[in-house]
Amino acid sequence: MDKRGYLNKAAKSLIVVIILFSLIWIGYLIYSAFLVSAAQVSSCQILSTDNTIYYLTQNVSSNGTCFTITANNITLDGNGSKITYGINGTSNQYGVYLPNELEQITIKNLIIEQKNSSGTDNYAIYFNTISNSRINNNTIITNGSGSNGVELVTSSGSNIISNNTITIQSAKGISTASGSVSNTIVDNKIISGDGGIVISTSFNNIKNNTINITGSNNNGILLTSSSAYNNNINNNTIIINGSSNSGIQLSSASNNTFVINIITITGTNNLGILIASLSDKNIFIDSIINASGSSSNDTQFSSSSSGTINFTNVTLANNKVGFASGSTARLNVHWYFDSNVTQNNNSILPNVNISGYNVSGAFAFSNLTGSNGIMGRQIVLAYWQNRTVFSDQNNYTINFTKTGYNTTSISRNFTTNLFLEAQVNDSIAPTIAINDPQPQTYSRNTSIPFNNTASDLGVGLSQCKWNLDNGANSTVTCNSNITFNASEGTHTLNLYSNDSFNNLAYKNVTFRTDLTSPAVVLNAPLDNSYLNYQNNIYFNYTPTDSNGIDTCKLYGNWTGSFAVNYTWISPNNATQNSTSLNITNDNQYIWNVECNDTLNNNASAINNFTFTIDTTLPVISIDTITTTTDSKTVSFNSSYTEVNCNNTFYSVLTSSGAIENLIENVSLSCSNMNDTFTVSSFATYNLKVYVRDKAGNENSKTKSFATEQSGGGGDTGSSGGGGSLGRRANKTEDFSLLLSKISDIIIRKIEKKSLSIQFTNNGAKFLNNCRLKGNAEFESWIESIDEKDLAPGQKEEFIFTLKIPEEVAEGEHKVIVNGICEEINSSSEFNVFVTTDKFEFRIKDIIDEGDNIKVVYSIIELSNNTQTLNIEYWIEKNSERFLEGSKTLQIGALATLDDSIVLSKGELVSGIYAFKIRGVSEYGQSIIEESIVVSKNPLTGLVTLIGTPQGLISIVAVLLIVIVIVFITIRKVWSKKMGLKTEKGGIVHVRKIPQLRPVKYQPIRQASLSNKQSGSNAYKRLKDYELKQLKE
Repeated sequence: MDKRGYLNKAAKSLIVVIILFSLIWIGYLIYSAFLVSAAQVSSCQILSTDNTIYYLTQNVSSNGTCFTITANNITLDGNGSKITYGINGTSNQYGVYLPNELEQITIKNLIIEQKNSSGTDNYAIYFNTISNSRINNNTIITNGSGSNGVELVTSSGSNIISNNTITIQSAKGISTASGSVSNTIVDNKIISGDGGIVISTSFNNIKNNTINITGSNNNGILLTSSSAYNNNINNNTIIINGSSNSGIQLSSASNNTFVINIITITGTNNLGILIASLSDKNIFIDSIINASGSSSNDTQFSSSSSGTINFTNVTLANNKVGFASGSTARLNVHWYFDSNVTQNNNSILPNVNISGYNVSGAFAFSNLTGSNGIMGRQIVLAYWQNRTVFSDQNNYTINFTKTGYNTTSISRNFTTNLFLEAQVNDSIAPTIAINDPQPQTYSRNTSIPFNNTASDLGVGLSQCKWNLDNGANSTVTCNSNITFNASEGTHTLNLYSNDSFNNLAYKNVTFRTDLTSPAVVLNAPLDNSYLNYQNNIYFNYTPTDSNGIDTCKLYGNWTGSFAVNYTWISPNNATQNSTSLNITNDNQYIWNVECNDTLNNNASAINNFTFTIDTTLPVISIDTITTTTDSKTVSFNSSYTEVNCNNTFYSVLTSSGAIENLIENVSLSCSNMNDTFTVSSFATYNLKVYVRDKAGNENSKTKSFATEQSGGGGDTGSSGGGGSLGRRANKTEDFSLLLSKISDIIIRKIEKKSLSIQFTNNGAKFLNNCRLKGNAEFESWIESIDEKDLAPGQKEEFIFTLKIPEEVAEGEHKVIVNGICEEINSSSEFNVFVTTDKFEFRIKDIIDEGDNIKVVYSIIELSNNTQTLNIEYWIEKNSERFLEGSKTLQIGALATLDDSIVLSKGELVSGIYAFKIRGVSEYGQSIIEESIVVSKNPLTGLVTLIGTPQGLISIVAVLLIVIVIVFITIRKVWSKKMGLKTEKGGIVHVRKIPQLRPVKYQPIRQASLSNKQSGSNAYKRLKDYELKQLKE
């Protein structure tokens, strides 16, 4: 390329850069000129222009209120300037006042000071019905009584208050009230002689604040009113001095979570945490409370306090907890338990079940180790206490179990977090069996079958070896089938198997090879078998002899001596023969068959077989049933008469015959017929105990009993089958647990969903250590680590993960979950629709159109079938549906269908909603969810877009598209200038001619391919033109 070519390329690049820069600059100018304006202010005034950034250019002051904001999307930037307000000392004057329903307000970089302390309720910043706004990086100083630094009232929600320094003399640093929910108060420093942060609303996040409290009768963080619930208070540092102050106080506030808060207390009569009134289900986690001052407690429960407070990994530096007279509150103290497990060779051991039981033997926790040998963290109750009771749950027994391994048991006390390294050893030998040869006589000594089975549920098999008659060992494949030869006579085959830890198993079998005498195999009754009948007992055997069978005789001892009881003449050779006999007495007997061949050689089976006749039903006695007044826990003792017991079990039935509280076919053992169980109500029940013997005879015994409250009658020792005993339970039962319903769930295979279920204690007493588990086959579907105590009347959400195993069949499944507490169990069921995707939704865009929201989506067909989809859609917030609708669409096989839905905002309030769309066809179902931000006072134009990530992306995309279009246009124009168009045969070709200069020339349009003869004038004229251009 020559110098001119390089210059042209450089020029092109420069033009593209200039165009790009210009477009970006134009976009910025449009944004600055039309979307957001800027203004400078130098005095206190009303700020009333939407979409304006106001810059304060100097310190300002006012006798009363300084700034009043009355429009949306306003920023007041102080640039470090100072606002002095309330100079005249009257009440209800403000530094920055927002009296109306507004949003998208930012107040930052200001110094705000109340000048005169004589007025009251003079807030530095006052939000009234303000949402989605920020108060950031301000310094606030107030002096008057009740003059809070920041006050949020009347549904001022979803605001962020951050990085402010607030110094208060006689008021609160920050306060939320009157429905002001979902606010974030973060990274603030508050110094107060009255109070730090006061919350009387819900769903707020208070984190990373430093609060220093002096004076008396004040609080670092106060949660007050029954509306103060579901707040998260995390990572705050609270320093208390003075007297009669508290770091955190709860007054009628429930269901709040406090995590990693540090409270340091000096001074006199100060409290780390104060619980007042009914403050229930509050949780403190990973926190430190150090009450070192005189007459100070780490935690104090006032005389009016009630409900349950849970501590998990909370360090009480001085271990000082006080309960005032009249308190009915309860404190549960938990610690973390972590563990990892290894095996004999110190390698990690997965799938070990680690279960814990408290000092009274009550179940506390259970979990499996993962692939890394580490168990998921457990939260363990160390003790609970109230004003009159201290219930220590230590000493815990922790069992480590795994099938095929020895159980390891360790005892520990939980006085702090516990990490336990345990070793579970496999000292259990493999399980082996010799299936062939059988303990019989073989009529051959070659190709004798040798079939073995071996398994090890622990570390696994290492090898199998065998020998004949204690000869040299040979290696044989475990679980194999081979043949071998043996000399004539009696032999013993020995089989050995060891696992990888060298645990050894041994089996042998004795057999005989006889090439002369008959070989006799006993087929039935089998050795060591049990029969529950006496008539028509069949004796089957198989004789084999190469010379034929002459006679066979049945020997048995059921007549009093081992003698011949039947003779076969010319029985079938190498085929089963039989006869039936009646035996009149139950007993254990032996039998065998002896055969003669046609050459008068005789032999019998190598071993006698034993069988037992047992036609007698077991006899059962329920000896005692022990109940305690005001308790639903019942114990019993029973016994039986049966020499051949095989297994025992019991069930508890209601008076109507229904199974009570899942107590059905609970296993006992033949050596221990006693157990303890818990029923759900104070009522009359039937205990039914079963015994089954080895012959299959089964019998049961039923006995009634009653659980009663104080003042009730009843005889728990009455005989079985009796009528109603005692009285029914009181209207409010001691123990009653209700589980909420769960809506139908649609879920894909191998998918996980986080769900919740509500436990309600409808009883009159506490329920301890409540947890959630899947029932039976659904145990692996449900994962939950929540473990909570429930006070009477308390409701608690339990979070769990629904996980669908890969092998689960597609379709509807009725899943049962169990709520398990120490005192009572309950259950709930819900439908789970397991599906594999036959089609799927994809949300392409969500567009704010002012009064409407437009959702653009596509449907992709995946099953290679034409489908008719019944589609329903809605938006949802806090489980409440809005703007529901439906439609029907058809989509072709493997096609993609684009569609949109327009939703009217109507009366929706500002906030974040979930848009959901679900489709159902004959082939399957699919559902998708996407978040939608609804603005109550939407701004026009691009302002709505700029406020969201999607909007910024859209603007960038538009600019890029414009740039591409401009670039392509320039390229086309350039190409036209650099090329020559000729028409040949109706097809236009562009022929590039380097360094084309302007030439006056009329194109020849009639020249065609047929003109390319040497004498064609048109063709010559065209060639002459081309040569001329090339020369130039």
